[in-house]
Amino acid sequence: MKVELMRMRKGRLAFLAAAALAVGTILLATIEVFAIAAIRALIKLNAVVPNATQAQHMSPETLSKLSIDTVDMQRIALDPTGASGGTSIVALGLVALGGLFVVREYRYGSMAATLIAQPRRQRLLADKVAAVALTALLISAGIAFVRFLILRCGLAAQHASLHLTGLQVLALQFRGIAALTLCGCLGAGLGFLVRRQAPLLVGLGVLVGVESTMQALGNVAGVPQAFHLLPLASAAHSVELGATGWVALAASGTWALVSVLTAAYSFTREELSFVPA
Repeated sequence: MKVELMRMRKGRLAFLAAAALAVGTILLATIEVFAIAAIRALIKLNAVVPNATQAQHMSPETLSKLSIDTVDMQRIALDPTGASGGTSIVALGLVALGGLFVVREYRYGSMAATLIAQPRRQRLLADKVAAVALTALLISAGIAFVRFLILRCGLAAQHASLHLTGLQVLALQFRGIAALTLCGCLGAGLGFLVRRQAPLLVGLGVLVGVESTMQALGNVAGVPQAFHLLPLASAAHSVELGATGWVALAASGTWALVSVLTAAYSFTREELSFVPA
């Protein structure tokens, strides 16, 4: 596993993924925490540029729902997945990270050479999945910590109080971190199964489209919860309070387990060459 961690650390993939997700998280969390302040700034802009925005037409009820002094907005601000019930870009990014970490060895023809150093295929697969899981864990924990700091700063700046208990905060962020870590494992399994960069990325794009379509159909049919257990959706819904969040986390674990076990079955039976893919 040390070798795989070294490859992850020395490669640019993990750094680029962590940097992109960190920047995106900071921007999104800041918007969520200071939503009311941003809307008020837009309303004031109309005094300078007439009809520059339509923010002044928002009802008091809508504005109150966007206040960081509510439980719902605080849950959204603390959510490590950053999905707010929709598709999680963080989860998608970690699935891609896990998949690309494995696929690049097929791409450059180094998988067969790696097997010479470590001929036990199941051990090699376990080491790569563990390296991806640890990297995803560190990235998601960092994201959770950044979101917590931004929320605390926002609450202090707006003279609001935290309405979630310490246990609720820990449970929410723990489930989010666990689900995102499992997304990395899911991606690693897909990498062993697909073995090509282009099909992997296209497949992830198709997955996002299919999940979005099914979620929309579920909303129209009045049964949105019917599709909460899909691979990316389960990560997004793992942060919900109560049993719903734990069920979604269990679904994320199931998807990751199926992916890794299927990859193990395939990997132990495939013939490898030294020719780059």
